Amino acid sequence: MRFKTASTWALLGILFLVIALLPAILVPVMKSAGDEGGMMTILLIFYTIIPLTCVTLAVIDGVRNGWSILWLIIPALAFLAPWGYITGWNPTAWIFPLAYGLISQVSNLLASIVYFATHRSQRNAPNAGPDIAEPSTGTAKPPA
Repeated sequence: MRFKTASTWALLGILFLVIALLPAILVPVMKSAGDEGGMMTILLIFYTIIPLTCVTLAVIDGVRNGWSILWLIIPALAFLAPWGYITGWNPTAWIFPLAYGLISQVSNLLASIVYFATHRSQRNAPNAGPDIAEPSTGTAKPPA
């Protein structure tokens, strides 16, 4: 498990800010325009913006750093603040933290396949350095 990767925590921090601050900023503005405008904004945020942000950031982290269990836990925990603020702890909204965590985890897991495929050759090589060319023939020596 890689809990000390700074870039993972930075991406999770961006995700937390998007999940926590976007509804807090946009919903009051749209509710002032009318009740229907506020509801449409909430649906847009919860059904499109937050899932797309989760997928995008999880894929970026998976390709750069590989798989992490944090992408299952942090998106679900980050949703708790706007859930109480917007839905008033509505029990029917339990699906959102579960869905965000699962969407992020699956995206990170699929993207980590790219990470492990590109780093597999480096792990399996007996000497991790590049092949050294023979000075006389100009051809590469086979690894020992």
